[in-house]
Amino acid sequence: AWAMRDQSMMLTTKEEVLTLASIVEKETALPIERPLVAGLYLNRLAIKMPLQADPTVVYGLTEGKFDLGRDLTLIDLKDLSPYNTYVHAGLPPKPICSPGKKSIEAVLNPEKSAYLYFVANGEGGHVFAVTYDEHLKNVAKWRVIKKTQAQEAASTPLAP
Repeated sequence: AWAMRDQSMMLTTKEEVLTLASIVEKETALPIERPLVAGLYLNRLAIKMPLQADPTVVYGLTEGKFDLGRDLTLIDLKDLSPYNTYVHAGLPPKPICSPGKKSIEAVLNPEKSAYLYFVANGEGGHVFAVTYDEHLKNVAKWRVIKKTQAQEAASTPLAP
């Protein structure tokens, strides 16, 4: 896979590829989205924009166990772990998991796009955006979906 990589890619070492692939692995379970997510993060790196990858924060908070048991908070996003890509520029110091082949391939041959933002769509995937304004609209939609899902879960009776 390394020999078949996109030669214009800014990542220059296998370790960097594995580190970004580990983030892609944790960000999406959908194989079709992996090249998009990889391309988005490479776009951010190219313009020196923070990756702001939630899985890196969770990794730092849980010391790699990945079971936070709750949503991330604003305080979590300010945690000074070296893995927190909200407060530290660039890639984390090392991979946050062992990435699968599809995530590695996605980083080596990412989908070219202008995307810089993404948020969950409520159906296991993500909605991608080029501009921050577009992203904020997608986030607002996600919050409505999440609130609706929480209300539905609360109103569902428990089985006897």
